[in-house]
Amino acid sequence: MFRCPMLLSSLKGGAIKITKSTPVRNINQSKKTFKDKANEFIASPNGKRFKILVLAGTMVVYPIGALLTNGPLIKISFPFRYNVSYDVPNTLKELIEGEYQNFLIKEGRAKKDANVTFSINKDESIHDSIAKSSLSIRFGAQIALPFYVIFNTIEEATEYCTKNVKTMNFLGEKLNIDWGSEKGQEIIKTFVLSDKAKKFLITRDMYANDGYEAYGNRSLSWATWTAFSGVFTYVFHQRSKICNGTALSFVVAYPLFLICAWFSNNQWHELYRYVQDIHADKESSHLTFDHCEGGKEYYYKMLKRNRILREFMKDGLQKISAAGDIRKTRTSIVTRYDFMKDVSKDDEEMKVAASGDTW
Repeated sequence: MFRCPMLLSSLKGGAIKITKSTPVRNINQSKKTFKDKANEFIASPNGKRFKILVLAGTMVVYPIGALLTNGPLIKISFPFRYNVSYDVPNTLKELIEGEYQNFLIKEGRAKKDANVTFSINKDESIHDSIAKSSLSIRFGAQIALPFYVIFNTIEEATEYCTKNVKTMNFLGEKLNIDWGSEKGQEIIKTFVLSDKAKKFLITRDMYANDGYEAYGNRSLSWATWTAFSGVFTYVFHQRSKICNGTALSFVVAYPLFLICAWFSNNQWHELYRYVQDIHADKESSHLTFDHCEGGKEYYYKMLKRNRILREFMKDGLQKISAAGDIRKTRTSIVTRYDFMKDVSKDDEEMKVAASGDTW
């Protein structure tokens, strides 16, 4: 009885202050970490939409861009990406036109079904043709022949290299070459190709970039492999007991499976290009005896040039083999040269057999 009046008097005098209690839920919300917020977002409807957008975008953005770049926009993108010139010498134009007509006759196709534009690659660091797209599509293929196909004589090659190639960039190294020296002249001789070699090169490049696969192989492969990686990412992130749908699991799983998809896509494309290179060599070398001899000359001079250039390089032994083959190249030059020699042996036997049938 005595305590009650004392409490009442204390309340009136303000000795005891009553404060409003804060709910436990509000305290917990105010102490949320970034990890908690990320987990809540990734589990929310917006988070699910975000995951679908990322996975679907990964699958379709590159193929759409590549198909547009190598399709409707090929005439703009190709000269933008590479240092090419469409000013082709008349003698080379005649060879290109002749080989193109032979290609149409052999394949039984009309001009509208085999569209191709040839140019000259002015980049002296690239010693083989570069090409994009395909002859089989409406927009056609773009093929840039190496810069040295414009040479007809050693004098022309010497004059060009002396004026325009002060230093040669080759396999990531800058090489200072005295074109008037013995080694310089040996390199220049490998730049001068006969008409047989040029015909082989032109025909080979057309076969190497023919078919719808040449246009859409990499894009379709990317879409396929990233579709698999997207499924694996979602299952691993959402269904795995270890991950349990956390934001961290998505951040880890997405790039991990994407790297696997990129590697698989790259290897698949390399395999396709290797098969296509061998197919192109086979078709062009079997066209005539001259094409086969031209193929042997082209690859022999390439190997010889690489062996000489290796002597000017600091890391030449690591980048070029003793035979002149560029290490880590997609299709071995030695393999292609050996194939030409095998075809040449068969051609010699056919020549002997054919001569025996002459009355």
